[in-house]
Formats: sequence, structure tokens, C-alpha cells
Amino acid sequence: MNKNVFYEVVQNNNGVGFFRYKSKAEKYVKQFNTKVSIAPLKIVERHFLDDDVEDDFYDSGINWDSWK
Repeated sequence: MNKNVFYEVVQNNNGVGFFRYKSKAEKYVKQFNTKVSIAPLKIVERHFLDDDVEDDFYDSGINWDSWK
């Protein structure tokens, strides 16, 4: 399992749950009543962006110590 991956269950583009494991998301989706189809549930794979952003991304050469 990649620690930067998580799964979101969405309905009408609204998040209804977040899961670390896809199997748990699938189990959650199966708990819904499938006889009535209002809006389908989808499982979307998402990624954390923490490792993709540089630590000094917002630094822009500003002397932040002067603001203290």
C-alpha cells in the first residue's frame, strides 16, 4: 500500500467517506440499498500531495522572521 494513496466514496460529486484501503471503501459501498438507484456511488483514488510540494514553496525569499 502506498501511504500517499487513499480512496474517497463520492455520490453526485459529494464526498461521503474516506478510506485508507480500497477493500474498506468497497465494503462501505455495498452497505447501501441497491434496489433504489438515485445516484451511483463511485470510488475515486486520491493522492496526498505532501511529498510533492517543496518545503519552501511559499517562501519566495520573504524574511518571515521580521514578522515575529
